[in-house]
Order: sequence, then C-alpha cells, then structure tokens
Amino acid sequence: MKDPILHQLGERIKELTALHTTAKVFQKRNTLPELLQEVVSIIPPAWQYPEAAAARIVLNGMEFKTNNFRETRWKQSASFITTDGKNGVIDVYYLEEKPPESEGPFLAEERNLINSLAEMLKIYMDKKLVEDALLESEERFRTTFEHAAVGITHVGLDGRFIRANRKFCDIIGYDCKQVIGKQFQDITCRYDVETEAEYKDKLLQGRIHTYSIEKRDIRQDGTPVWVNQTVSLVREPSGEPKYFIFVMEDISDRKRAEQERKKLLHDMGERIKELTAMYRAMEIVQQEKPVRELLQEIVETLPDAWQYPDVTAARIMFEGHEYKTADFVKTEWSQVASFHTYDARDGLIEVVYLEDRPPEAEGPFLTEERDLINSLAQILRSFLNHKMAEDALAESEKLYRTLAEAAHDMVYIIDESERLVYLNDYARDIIGEDPHEFIGKRARGLYPPETAERHESSERHVWATGEPVYFEEFTEFPSRSLWTATWLVPVKGKNGGTTSLMGIVRDIDARKRAEEAIVNAEKEISKCKKTPS
Repeated sequence: MKDPILHQLGERIKELTALHTTAKVFQKRNTLPELLQEVVSIIPPAWQYPEAAAARIVLNGMEFKTNNFRETRWKQSASFITTDGKNGVIDVYYLEEKPPESEGPFLAEERNLINSLAEMLKIYMDKKLVEDALLESEERFRTTFEHAAVGITHVGLDGRFIRANRKFCDIIGYDCKQVIGKQFQDITCRYDVETEAEYKDKLLQGRIHTYSIEKRDIRQDGTPVWVNQTVSLVREPSGEPKYFIFVMEDISDRKRAEQERKKLLHDMGERIKELTAMYRAMEIVQQEKPVRELLQEIVETLPDAWQYPDVTAARIMFEGHEYKTADFVKTEWSQVASFHTYDARDGLIEVVYLEDRPPEAEGPFLTEERDLINSLAQILRSFLNHKMAEDALAESEKLYRTLAEAAHDMVYIIDESERLVYLNDYARDIIGEDPHEFIGKRARGLYPPETAERHESSERHVWATGEPVYFEEFTEFPSRSLWTATWLVPVKGKNGGTTSLMGIVRDIDARKRAEEAIVNAEKEISKCKKTPS
C-alpha cells in the first residue's frame, strides 16, 4: 500500500516539474505550432495516471495532441482567451476509468495545474505581458520555495547543492550559506549513500522519473535525523539532465513512534511466552505420570519461552538424573536456577543459548527471563515436595496467579465453553469494575456490545487456527474510555490442540494519543504542500 504522504509529495513534484518544463519550452525560438506540440507532450506525465492520460491543445482552430489522443467521458478542460481575441482550450482525457477524486477521476491539484498551464499559454501569447508574467512566476516560485513546510533543494549533477530553502537547512542543522557547494554525500549516512547513488543513476538513465526513500542524514552536530526524501530530475528542453530536485520531510517523530510500537509488540510477545510457559508447566504437573516423564516434558517446553527459541536449549537435573532437550550442550551463555526440596534433594533448571546474542540484563538474558526461570524452579520445588499431591498443584497455581496479578496488564483465560475461568485484579484498572464478578460468565461481558463482537470474532479465529491475534482498539467502558492493545493467544495441551485462550490487554492510551498528534502535524504539512506554486 502506498504511503499517502509520499504519494502526495511525488504528485506535487510532477506538477512543479511540468510547470517548470513548460516555462523552459516558451523560451525557445520555435514556431508557435512547434511550441504547442511540445507543450502538449509535457502534460500527461504530470497527471496522477500518466500511462492512461492523453492531452490536446486547441487554439483558434489549430489542434495539437499526443499520439494516443482520443476523446472519452473522463475529461478535464481549461480554456483561455488571448488579448487579441484568440480562443484556446487544454483538454486532458483519461483513456480508462480511474477511482473518483475531487473532479471525476481528477485531483483538485490537477485542476489547479491545468488552469495554471492555460494561464501560461495565455501569458505567452500576450507578448506585451511576457516579461512581467515571467517575473511574477519567478517570484511565486521563490516564495513557495523559501516558505515551504518541507525541505527543498536543487542538487547539481556533480552532487553539489545549488540552492536550498530554510526548512531544508533547519532539518540538517546547517546555515544555508554553509550548504551551498557541499555534496549530498556529506550529509548522508554512510549506510544509505550506495542506495541513493543507485537511484540517481536510474534517474539519469531515464529508467525512473522520480524516487522516494526513507534515509538517515547526519546533522552538523553529528546526530542522525530520519527523513523521507523524494527526488526528481529536471532536464533541458533537449532532454539533457540539468539538476535534481530534492524534497525532504523530517520523519524522526514517526520513526520513534514506530520503534516504540515495535518494542511494545516485542515486549508483549515475550510476556505472553513466559505466561504460557508457566501455565503449561502447571498443566504438565497435573498429569498422572511418573516424575521422570513429567520433568522431561517440562524441559522440552522451556526453549519456546525464551527470547531466541531457535538457539535455546535446556535441561533439568534432579536426584542425579538429567532431563534435557535433544540439542543441549554446555555453553558460556547460561542461566541457572536451583531448588531444594524439604528432604534435602537438590535440583536445577539450566537454559543455554547455543550462539552469542546481544547483551541484556543478565548476559544475553532478559530480567523477565530470570523471573521466569526462578518461578519455574519454585513450581518444580513445590511439585516435588508434595509428590504431585493436591497441595503442590495449589501452590503452583498460586505462583502463576501471583505472576499474572503482578503484571501491569489485564490477564484473563477463557475455557472451551467461552467462559472466563480467570481474570486478574489489574483488570479493575482497565474495565473499571470488580473482576471477580465476571468469573464463570461469557467473556463478551467484559466489553461494550460493539467491542464484544470484534473480540468474539478474534477468539473464533484463534480457536480455529491455533495462531495468536494482536489488535489495537478504542473502547468506551462504563467508567472510562481508552486505547488498548490486546493479544489473544492459544494455550495448547500436550497433543498440540488448543485447550483454552489467554488474553493480555495493555493500556496504550498515552502512546496512541502521541501518534494522533504526529498524524495531525503531518496533515498540516500536507496542507502547506497543496498551496499552488
């Protein structure tokens, strides 16, 4: 899907390029028919769908049109009258149906553009006003250039800056006088230089007409700044390349928001894995099997709960016996939790990474993974102390619930009858009601009717596919309204089938409101870019 901001920037560049190229055509000493034929060829590339556009100029009975011209029902026209009474009209047709816009399939900016082209033709023909019209056009361009809400610069074919507006200089942290003469490579992050050079070569070769990339530039103080940059090439009337137009927007705030959201999703995913491991361990110890089989079954579930399961192995040692995953070997990246039973029997859980990973709180291991392995060690200690008796099960479940109750998220579990069997106390902060009142009731009772329908649809998907679902929504609870992020995760039994669903709901109201502020700022920028040049 196209980014709407990038798309709009690209359209404005095409329009500016068309106006600029048309003005250059009028400087030639060709005959009037030659000039008008050349102008008509410039028009289709400036419209939103150039491959389906055709154009015609009619002046005082003379007709000039593109090779593919034919009349259709999708038409946009602008007429003009010269001072000596000659009637003219510019027609742009789409040769096939396109989605509706402001004027049929045409953009509001294309109405401004075709009107501007008609006005330019009139000015050209009004010889007495040519000089004043050109001066006025230059002043309009200069004002737009200098006061644009996005950074704009002209870059020579040698890569040196020819001209730059104030916004561009503000983004990269240079004085405008310092920019002129520098090369664009001087401010481009070294990781992006090669990519941008490849795009420039394609422009020069005529393989593309414009390109947009997100890149990192280096400010004068050495700090990086994320920008969205759209580039087009201005050519001489002869077709020879002249210079590049760079349009730049600072997207650092959006990038930060994206990183925060990515971290949120990652953190929630890790917490879900950890809670699932605890829940699964409690399920395993309830089975009527020998202790050795249960310990082996538990150890095989451990790697999936760590941050890098593909390079994780584990073992449990108890009473001189070792229970381990098939790929377990001792490495330098180890996390261990020991436990001791009441009858002085010692045991330990060990999780290892088979390859080096980035450092975290404990070597390559997360703080939460230390909490998890300690909690699992306590579960094993309780289970082994009471020989899988009812007391061990109750204590293990209490440990799991303690972990869920300590979380700053709403945590609930739905059984196969779609009823709530668990809802932690933090849920009160989300829904504003006593969570104990919902146990044994349908899960949909947690939400208003319209929100409950969406949740039930997501729950059916998880039951059917066995795959987790993540979504964000704005919900109006009786006592408050807020944005939440929800993970619905299948809790699977030994045979791999889904036995229950776990839901984790996080309050993301502050982040969403920050994102809305960024979107509103981008809309204000978009309004500025729509101002005719």
